[in-house]
Amino acid sequence: MLFHVIDDQPIICEFMSSIFHDMGHETRVFNSPVEYLNFLGSDEYTAPAAVFSDVSMPLMSGYEMIRRVMIEHPDQKFIVISGKPEIQDEYRNYACMFLNKPFAVEDLEEVIESLGLQEAA
Repeated sequence: MLFHVIDDQPIICEFMSSIFHDMGHETRVFNSPVEYLNFLGSDEYTAPAAVFSDVSMPLMSGYEMIRRVMIEHPDQKFIVISGKPEIQDEYRNYACMFLNKPFAVEDLEEVIESLGLQEAA
């Protein structure tokens, strides 16, 4: 399965990519919403099973990026990752799940399981 990870902290991207790889999944990581939106319009874009995105990033918030992606890909699943435990009301419908930083391997496994994204054994 393919997951996209957007976070302005490279260590978070590396951590999540490593966990997903250990679980047998692929990832593409991006360090900004602008970088992700540029990728979205490229020939290299492949729709992921889900997008994991931080919300507090420079230049553009993760919420604004999600809003823009949903225009072209309304069925895309988004998991908001943030150190702030609440989702602002105007963005509550943008994400199907919330993952609070810091999180553990088990938290990512639970997210995948709760989304019904496990591959058949």
